[in-house]
Parts: sequence; C-alpha cells; structure tokens
Amino acid sequence: MGKLILVEEQPGEIIISKNAKEPENKAAKILQEKIRGKSNLNLKIRKENKSETFDSKDKLFILLGSIQSPFPLIDRLTQKINFNKNILKEEDFAIKYVKESGNHYILVIGGSPLSVIFGVGKLLRNMNFSQNALQIPEINLIEKPVHKIRGTFIATHHPSRCYHEWDFDMWQNYVTELALWGINTIFYFPLQYGQWNRKVWYGTESEKAKWDLLGSRVPLMIKSLGLKVGVHINFNDVFPEDAVRMKPPKNGTSEDIAILVTEAGGGMICPSPAKNQKIIIDLREELFQKLPHIDLLSIDITDDGGCACSDCKKGYVGLYLKLSKEISKRLKKYHPKADVIINTQALSKKGIDSFCRKIRKDSNWVDYILYDCFGVTLALEDLRAKLPDKFKDRILAQPEITMRDGMGKRGAVPWVKEFDHAYEKSYDLVAIGGWDMQRNKYWHPEGCYLMLPNNLPRACSVEELNGALSYSEGLHDDITKIIWAQKGWRPKKAPVGILNEYCGWYFGEKTRDRMVKAILKMERISILRPRVKTAEISKLVSEVSGLVESSEKEISARAKEDWRWKLLLLRAKTEELLTCGSKDGKLREDVIRLQKTIHGLTGTRFAPEELPVGKETLEYILEQDHNLYDLRMSIFERIEKW
Repeated sequence: MGKLILVEEQPGEIIISKNAKEPENKAAKILQEKIRGKSNLNLKIRKENKSETFDSKDKLFILLGSIQSPFPLIDRLTQKINFNKNILKEEDFAIKYVKESGNHYILVIGGSPLSVIFGVGKLLRNMNFSQNALQIPEINLIEKPVHKIRGTFIATHHPSRCYHEWDFDMWQNYVTELALWGINTIFYFPLQYGQWNRKVWYGTESEKAKWDLLGSRVPLMIKSLGLKVGVHINFNDVFPEDAVRMKPPKNGTSEDIAILVTEAGGGMICPSPAKNQKIIIDLREELFQKLPHIDLLSIDITDDGGCACSDCKKGYVGLYLKLSKEISKRLKKYHPKADVIINTQALSKKGIDSFCRKIRKDSNWVDYILYDCFGVTLALEDLRAKLPDKFKDRILAQPEITMRDGMGKRGAVPWVKEFDHAYEKSYDLVAIGGWDMQRNKYWHPEGCYLMLPNNLPRACSVEELNGALSYSEGLHDDITKIIWAQKGWRPKKAPVGILNEYCGWYFGEKTRDRMVKAILKMERISILRPRVKTAEISKLVSEVSGLVESSEKEISARAKEDWRWKLLLLRAKTEELLTCGSKDGKLREDVIRLQKTIHGLTGTRFAPEELPVGKETLEYILEQDHNLYDLRMSIFERIEKW
C-alpha cells in the first residue's frame, strides 16, 4: 500500500463503461451506497464520456469495469502503467492506482462483471471512513481465487434460526454482502417438499407469495449479481398430501447408511416402489421447470431422508445413484448447463466402498462429489484414491459451521482459529457410539459435534480442498462463513487476519483490535464450555464484557444498528448473565431487549418457534444451560478416561 488519498471537499466520481453489464452497474451502486453510509460523502455515478477531458485537480475518480465490457478510459490508463488487464481470468480482479494531471484514479478491473463486485469489496475494506471524509491508500494488487466453488448453503427450512422468515430485502442485503467477501455461489432450498404443500404453487395469494420469493425473486436476484444459483434438494421427500398414499420410509441404519436422519410424517416416502420413484422424479422435474436458474444441483443422500426398510436396506446407495441419475436427466431438459453434486453423507464404511465402486463404473452424469463430515469421514486423500481421476479436483467440502455451542441461542458463535473443526479429525461416528445422544457418551450435549480424543488423524486441510459450501442455519455463524469464503481465495491466509479485516469493516478502525480480542475470547469460551472450566470461563466473560463495553463507547451509531454488532453484544451480555447466576435484573432486561431487536431486524429466534421472543425465550435458554452443566461434567470425565 502507498500513501493515503484524502477525499473531503471534492468527493469525486464513480465511472463505469457505456457497455457495463448488470453486475458492474450494481457494483457502482453498492460502492456509492457504502461510501455514503460510512462517510456521508456522495460520489456521483456516471458512464464514461469518450471525448471528455479532466480539467479538475486533486479529484478522485474510481473506474469500475470488466475486460468483457469495452472501456477506453481504463484501456488508456492501464497502458500508461504497463498493466495488461487481459491476464485476468474469469473471477480475478485487479485494483490499480494511477495519478495523472493532478487527479487520482483508482481502477477496479474484473475478469468478469461479477469479479468487479469482488474488487469493490476489497477496495471498501481498505478505505478509512470518518464523517464527511474518507482515506484511500494508493493501492495496487491482483487477487485470484484458488477454489472454483466458494459457496454457502443458506438453509431455508425449519428449524433454521431465521432464513425461512426472510423477506426479499433481507435476502438481497445479505447476498450482496456475501458477494463483496468473494462468495460466488448461493445454495438454498427453493422448497423442502415435506414442509410445504402443493398450494404453494396454486393456492391463495399469501401461499403463492412464498413461492414467488424463493422460486423466482431470490434466484433472479442472485443471478443479477453474477453469482451462481445452487439448488439443494432432499432425495426422497414429496408433498405431505402425496406421501399419505405412498409406502413410508423406515427409520434405522442399514448396510449402507451409518446414520439415518428422517422426519416422521415430513413428506418422506420409501424410494424403492416404482410408483414412489415416479412421483419423486416427476416432482423434481416440476420444480426444475418452474425455477428460472439452476447452476448447481446438490442431491442429499440422507439428512433429511433415507430409508432402512427391507427393500432399501441392502442396496440404498445403488438406489440413490439410480434415481439421482434420472433426476439429473430431468434437470438438463430445462437447465442444460447445470452441474450435479452428489454426496457421501452418513454412509457406513461399506456404503462408501459401494458408492465409490459404482461411481467408477458410471460417473458421466456427475460433476462434483460433496465431501461431508457426517458418518464415516475418510481422509480426503483416501477418498480421492477410491474415485475416478476426473474427481481429483472436483471434491467440494460442506463444512458444518452452524450447530456448535448452542447454535446461536446466546448470540454470535464465532469460530476463527477452529473455523475448520468439521475436518479437524477423521472419525467413524458409528464406531464411536452412533447418532443418538442418549446412547453416545461422546456426543456433545448441545449437538452436532463429537468431543474427540487427540490421536485421531486429521481428515484434510483447507489447502487440499477444491471448493467449499459452508452449511448455515442462521446469522450467528456469519464470521465463520466469511472466513471460509476468504479461504477460498487464499487458503493459507491466517483466519485471525480475516477476522481483523471483518472487524475493521463492520466496527471501524478505532475498535478493530478490541473486537478481534473479544471475538477470540468468545471462541475460547465455546471451547471451554463443555469442559466446565468455570473459573477460566468467568475470567474470559469478564474480559469480553470489558472489551465490548469500551468498544461500544467509540463505535459509530450506524455500526451499532447493524445486527452483527447486536449479535456480538447479545453474546457478551448472555454470557455475563450466565456467570452471575441469572440474577441480574438489568442484564435480563438488556438480553430480552437485544433478542427482540435482532428478531425485528433479521427474523432470528433463539428458542423453538412456539416460544415468543422475550421472557419465555430467555427462561428456556437459562434452564437449558443450567441443566447442561451436570451432563457436561459426566461426559467430559468419561472422555478423559477414554
């Protein structure tokens, strides 16, 4: 970074090509709105004038364009600094500073219209903002992503913390923010058959509005930014009114499935009978026909779904692959360029061997394998060795980032140094004890991860992966989601460095260092909680409270209104309330107020939906936490002996 450009009285202009594509136009608007919101400066957006001259002095011009949109002014300035913009590949971007005739030019050049948005995000995070002024470094850089797929799965089903309650503005604001951090694919459920009914396609206006949002407006918005649309479907669910006349699935494990998670009465049917297969495939074709965009289709093998009846028990993997292949054929009728993703989730050792053996025989219809740490987790190199060569660089991770340490019931749950915990150990869930917490002495009481001994081998490192789509059921995991997104650009970048960038952007330079420390201490509390390290936790909670309180005095009014700040503030106050025995009346009021405010901003709930946000929710959380301490102690003691 070079010297700082100070912009005050002459705020400057944002210039785009006359040939700008939709993502480039959006990039200019995003840049303008973010600068205005953080500094009150209004940079005018205009299109390039080929014959114009720049008579002003000491003025800032930010030029945004991709190599796909002819832009003579960018061409002239890049020639002046001997930069060949054509070296940029599709998702690369460059930010270049040029000084000419006393004016300052910052060029944000993308290999594609989408990568202009990536570049704008990077530029914004390098700016320093104050009231009616901003400072921009004389920046010169080129960034190239390492992972082809850098996605997140926004789980819109029940019981996510909030996503199923979002309106269009919430979707647009959040997806735009993720794009600024370099995510290129948004996966979601356009619908989960077992939780909807057919009226969503032809019923009342309110019923159809739900489908209009997820089936039309959301995918169109995602594509307008230049992002890929990833659609996630379960394998064997149908609408509940169809399920009642079909053979139901049977719960349980089988030779192929180590862990079965299926929702009784949730629209699941046995995938073996021919008439059941027909309705499964026909419903998915109907969905594909209705959706305007599908770039990637991910077909879950189980969770939620599966069947362990006598017909499915011995050949479930073959059944899954057979139907998934037919589903992919129906997909290509309407979305011929879409890629198909299948996964190994919840498979037993025998199931994984069967999966790999069958894929070796017939894989032309498969584009990616989802490497899921749920069930038998092979080391990545072992899985690669079992698959055809075409998948060497086509294995995607689905890191579980959302279900640890209470799944956001206390507020933000940042995992920074342990962002990749899902791949920390290679293990066999069934050998260790199975899915049911009552039968599994090693299962963490708050769900979805095992407290494992240290001598198990690591499943993989981020550097080994070809791409990832983090699994999210709420905004409490936002920090970890962003770390995974940025790791897709530079896998070797330290996660604390990404956190530093995150805190500077959302909370400001004055409080950056304190908030980094507070968040790392929150992570440490989450690590210690299941071990009941009470004295150490109490000390950390006190330190977190001090850091957050001092930051609150200096953070901007705008930043205080952001749900990110409020979720971290809620976490600090809830932890403080727990350590004082839940007796502080003012803290109780503060926690309830924050819960209600966050719910109003994001739809987030901190307890089951039947409990209203407020006193009932808080009492539920406190009761859960106090009951868990005894359970945690016994589990931890058993693990120590093991």
